[in-house]
Amino acid sequence: MLKFTSAILAIFLSFTIIAQNYSLKASVLLSVETSTNPPAITLKWQNEADATSYTVFRKLKGASSWGAAKATLPKDSTRYTDLTVEVDKAYEYRVNRSATSIPGSGYVYASIGLPAQEWNGSILLLIDSTVNKQLTTKISTLKEDLANEGWYVLTYVPMSKESVSDIRNKIANFKTIHRDLRSVFILGHVKVPYSGNFNPDAHPDHQGAWPSDTYYADVDGFWTDISVDNNAASRTANRNIPGDGKFDQSSIPSDVELEVGRVDFFDMPALNKSEMNLIGNYLDKNHLWRTGQIQAEKRGIVLDNFNFMNEAFGQSGMKNFSSFFGPSNVQYASYRDSLLKKSYLCSYGSGGGSYTSAGGISNTGMMATDSLQSIFTFIFGSYFGDWDSPNNFLRSALASGTVLTNAWSGRPLWTLHHMALGETIGYSTRISTNNSSTYTAGFSARGTHIALMGDPTLRLHPWNSSGQLQLVESGPNIDLRWNTNTQANDGYTIYRRIEGNTQFDVIARNVKDTTYRDACLLPGFRYEYMVRGVKMETSASGNYYNLSTGIRDTLTKVLTITPTADFSFTKDYEFVHLKSESKNTNNVRWIIGKDTLTGNELDVVLDCTSNNALICLIAEGACDMDQICKTINYDCSIPKVSKINIDTIRCNGLKGGIEIVDLTGADPFRFKWNTGDSLPQLSNINAGTYKLTITSSRNTDAEYTFDLVEPAPISASYNLRPASPGKNDGGIENLNIAGGTPPYQFQISGGSIDSLAAGNYILSIQDKNGCTRQISVRIDVRTSVNNELDGLMYSIFPSPVLNLFTLKGNGTGNLKFIELFDQGGRNLNTYSGSMYQFEVRSLVPGLYYLKLTSVSGNSLILKFEKM
Repeated sequence: MLKFTSAILAIFLSFTIIAQNYSLKASVLLSVETSTNPPAITLKWQNEADATSYTVFRKLKGASSWGAAKATLPKDSTRYTDLTVEVDKAYEYRVNRSATSIPGSGYVYASIGLPAQEWNGSILLLIDSTVNKQLTTKISTLKEDLANEGWYVLTYVPMSKESVSDIRNKIANFKTIHRDLRSVFILGHVKVPYSGNFNPDAHPDHQGAWPSDTYYADVDGFWTDISVDNNAASRTANRNIPGDGKFDQSSIPSDVELEVGRVDFFDMPALNKSEMNLIGNYLDKNHLWRTGQIQAEKRGIVLDNFNFMNEAFGQSGMKNFSSFFGPSNVQYASYRDSLLKKSYLCSYGSGGGSYTSAGGISNTGMMATDSLQSIFTFIFGSYFGDWDSPNNFLRSALASGTVLTNAWSGRPLWTLHHMALGETIGYSTRISTNNSSTYTAGFSARGTHIALMGDPTLRLHPWNSSGQLQLVESGPNIDLRWNTNTQANDGYTIYRRIEGNTQFDVIARNVKDTTYRDACLLPGFRYEYMVRGVKMETSASGNYYNLSTGIRDTLTKVLTITPTADFSFTKDYEFVHLKSESKNTNNVRWIIGKDTLTGNELDVVLDCTSNNALICLIAEGACDMDQICKTINYDCSIPKVSKINIDTIRCNGLKGGIEIVDLTGADPFRFKWNTGDSLPQLSNINAGTYKLTITSSRNTDAEYTFDLVEPAPISASYNLRPASPGKNDGGIENLNIAGGTPPYQFQISGGSIDSLAAGNYILSIQDKNGCTRQISVRIDVRTSVNNELDGLMYSIFPSPVLNLFTLKGNGTGNLKFIELFDQGGRNLNTYSGSMYQFEVRSLVPGLYYLKLTSVSGNSLILKFEKM
């Protein structure tokens, strides 16, 4: 860069009027329209005549990669609508323009109702010791303002003997303890780190170490002082040799973690005010801006006197300001003259520079007398980016008018579009420092020289709460009351913390009234409250919920009302009357078994399956509760039979009885049988089901059922084995006894059940209860299965027999002899084998057997019945 004289500058300005505006051509000036039904974000831009296409990318905040393009659009496109969005979320967009001349890009951080950022984290005020002593009141105001915006304020005043490394180590310790430490605000001439061997402004005499507050922002990077050996820089401070306390790095060794800003008016005599006056004035206007007492028009102004085709420094202003205010509210015009006449919230100017000036923009001397009407300004030019020089032009802007921040934006280009949705300038500082290719950066990306002059916590859209917060203790509660804020269209957010805690907790959102009760607080603590209004803020990037500054107050909680649970009871058997004797209660709950009941007095019937019950009473106060449990022992009124005599029916055909001998419960008792009887016993009753209802004197009753069972008649099933004539080989087989009551005993008259001669017997059976049954049994004489003997057939005719019968088949001489037996197997007569007619007139009626024995010794028995 060259230093411009006024004559050259005039020629340059006239040239820019007729030549291409490369700051504009390198920018895609984006703005946003949103809708909620359906959710949609529409990106809009102005068409460029030599455009060939547009490419749209999207990512989430904090992501380092844009990923694949969402759309590639034709050259005449001027908008893109994204329907894949959600309400309450924010998205970053990048639009690249391809062109026949130079490419352009634009960025926007867009949302439909992005929720408010309710807590900012911690900030470290790094204060020069002299400033800390002389500006105590103003620093206190700053701390109050920061606290009212959701910051936890830490303070560190370095001693003069501490080196930049000591200071950085201290900052790192703060970060370790306070993990949410986000920003560092340097007030006064705290020691300035130097680093590098470079010249971002491209002047050979300016190569060396530049001021590097990035050293303080990088708490864990590895910085060295061993390799750079440059003793030729024109400004002595830029010379850098090993071991001199100036670091080697020209680029940050790792991403910076902290957002650092500095207000430092050391060695600025051209401003015609003392360092303390200048810092005090800055703190005053800082307070006025935060509290809404300074207003700025929401628009931007840009003047790039370089108009370099390959760098287009002014795009830092054009594309960023467009995302804030929209393209129509970004003007390309004179920097100083415009800001003297009108208010512009944001401004950008660049021109050939010196340590104290930028051609076509202004100089340090003018800053001493001018009152520029801008809040966030960015100035770029040669030399003065080396901001620790005497009467430095970059620092001088903070002394002018309403200017609160300044940065050397051009090498690299700064990224600011997040501020459109409420982010701080400090956030943009950190993003711009760490950026290499995520956003258009230009030359000197990630340089250690990148710095913010001013307060890093400032935002585009601060607004002030009105009135004061009043706290009143009311019993266990604290009541909050505040004045109506007409801008708080979306209500209020209420915060609370116990004194000594770092962070406020949100205890209520969307409060529409101007009163709030915080109930049930523990006594003995000092509570701090903050109330912040909420409104929907709209910018060219969409809209978000914006919190006002807070109003705060504290109160020590003293009062408390604690409930005490107690109850009394009276009992009559299982019938219990309960009465709460609790104090300081709103309501009570009784826990009886699995049941929960309410009411100060209750009549309950306890479970008679037990003789005791655990009853608990919970007394609920406005905030707390107390509980008491008591075990109640009781007798049950319900009749319960404890002794009974059952006269069972022992044998089939007999009768039994039932007698209630003893029982418990509320006597006297009443008895009612299903037979109609009303005595406690039944006698001489048949088998059957008998039901008894017993009623106590408390009219509780119990039902009993008795089944009187009559045994079945004793019966037997069996098989009879016939006996051979004249032998005891008959018997009873497979005897099965049923009925009666097992086990059984049995016997057979006149013999053993397994060895019986042919004849008649009595089978006697007796069961367990002595019940008996006699069964007549006849053992027959075993007869042949067929009438064949030695090949001859025999039969008796007629059958049955009256007086005489004939043995058919006889007469062949085959039989040796013939025998006549009675039913008992006794031999009545023996005949010769030739006999074939038999006279049996003298025989009594019954069964008889005729045994035929052949000459070969074989036999055949024929049975006949005598009439």
